[in-house]
Amino acid sequence: MVMVFKNEKELDFQNEGIKAQMVSAFENMKKGETYPLWINGEKKVTKDLITSVNPGKKSEVIGYASSADISDAEEAMKAASEAFKTWRFTPAKERIEIAQRVIELLQRERFNMNAVMIEESGKNWGEADGEICETIDFINAYCIGLEELEKGIPLQNIPGEETSAFYIPIGVGVIVPPWNFPLALLAGMVMGALITGNTVVVKPASDTPVVAWKFMEILEEAGYPKGVVNYVTGSGGKIGSYLVEHPDTRFINFTGSKAVGLGINQAAAATSVKWIKRIVAEMGGKNAIIVDKSADVDQAALGVMQSAFFFQGQKCSACSRAIVHESVYDEFVEKLVEKTK
Repeated sequence: MVMVFKNEKELDFQNEGIKAQMVSAFENMKKGETYPLWINGEKKVTKDLITSVNPGKKSEVIGYASSADISDAEEAMKAASEAFKTWRFTPAKERIEIAQRVIELLQRERFNMNAVMIEESGKNWGEADGEICETIDFINAYCIGLEELEKGIPLQNIPGEETSAFYIPIGVGVIVPPWNFPLALLAGMVMGALITGNTVVVKPASDTPVVAWKFMEILEEAGYPKGVVNYVTGSGGKIGSYLVEHPDTRFINFTGSKAVGLGINQAAAATSVKWIKRIVAEMGGKNAIIVDKSADVDQAALGVMQSAFFFQGQKCSACSRAIVHESVYDEFVEKLVEKTK
């Protein structure tokens, strides 16, 4: 059991041994393979395929992902609904043990997962390995959180009454992660659902389906039963909307654009469902870094530059505003321009 949270440490790629392992992972990476759907533990290759390319070299194909249709999405929902009937009663201790095996496998496959992320999403080495760390941190935090939830909710004791309150799994969740954090946000949304006893249908971003597939392989090896996790790649307009609006969908975990997130929120609010659907929609931000007069201006300029422009600024967490005290404003702007150049 994980009792104390501790951040996973990032790899030091200036270490020649670690660098050599990363280079080896690139050399051993298989490209151009076809990846099937994964429904109820069964794999299915479709006629229509999605081509995933290296964004830094678009002539290079990373892989071909199967493109699901409505019948595939329905099959995935049925599988998740059926699996929920038993998975929901799996003891918390067992769910935590499986989640910890996921961490062990991520650590074993760390360099291979990094290579796929770098090639498929365009991340640099540090950004990719940071996702591995974030994923492991998510899972450990969830394990600790579940241990606390299992204790129940403290209530006011009233003479003559016996009261209790506790959390229960609610059903099938639809997981819609973005392309720019193809592992951490995918895994974060999936693992949070699984560890609390829910089942999921995952529709990864069409730009990064191979990263998602590699994580599915880890989940299978970790020991999740058939149907607990289902993987369907395809267009949001075709199967995404269907899954969101499906009457058996209990919750939706989404990260992406404002337009799509608001559309999900609206579609999920339809009245022709059995229950009110839960929605977590993370749609970016307008993030500020505050630089006070007491700040180390050189470090502040470096931090703002890194936050704004690392990974080309393609993060919801990227700094887009700097709020700077007037007494250090001119110095800060000069240093920021210099570091950005």
